[in-house]
Amino acid sequence: MLDNLLLILFLKFFIISGQVKDEPTWNLTLEMECKGEWKIYENSIVESGNYYLHMIWNGWMVKDNGDFSLVGHKEENSKMGERLISWKVTQKKGEKINDVSEEITPLIEEGIILPRDEKLFFIFKICFLSKSGARIPQIKSIPPIQFYGYEFIKPSINYSDHLIEGKNCLDVRRDEILSFKKIEKKILWKWKKEIERNIACWHTVKVNFEIYL
Repeated sequence: MLDNLLLILFLKFFIISGQVKDEPTWNLTLEMECKGEWKIYENSIVESGNYYLHMIWNGWMVKDNGDFSLVGHKEENSKMGERLISWKVTQKKGEKINDVSEEITPLIEEGIILPRDEKLFFIFKICFLSKSGARIPQIKSIPPIQFYGYEFIKPSINYSDHLIEGKNCLDVRRDEILSFKKIEKKILWKWKKEIERNIACWHTVKVNFEIYL
């Protein structure tokens, strides 16, 4: 009888101690479309250009000691799906358009989750880079696409101050996430800035964001 009791207790201990409390992993899908333009002035327009980006990025989110962490914000740890980019430059009015789209690639340089009260802010920063390192007209002058909250990390960045329409804020309530239901967010904003005294740049960004198990 005692042996059977000990066996039952041993089996219960083994089952409990052997259980692995796996935290859920949420799938994230970020689909973004951006249309932008720039102009350089010296008495008159000496260079103008336009760019277009459509990208789909997939990553993951995990719960870590009560907080949430983004996994896979680097391309080697995540999946960059569809990626279509166009980058065209006109040096002077009437000149032939120079299409350098093949030379440009988008990069998610930052990707973090910032908790604030009962909300989580998903913060991304998307840059444009030259694949070969060749000089691309004005690629360094055009600011990255930034989501609200990046200013908390680097206060010197004031991207959100130059929104002219909509909001670049991608936030989700904690209780929405912990309901384990699929979450879909859509945001749109327009941005414009005189980057330097003689350079103007503006773009429109549309974002579809999904969280699901």
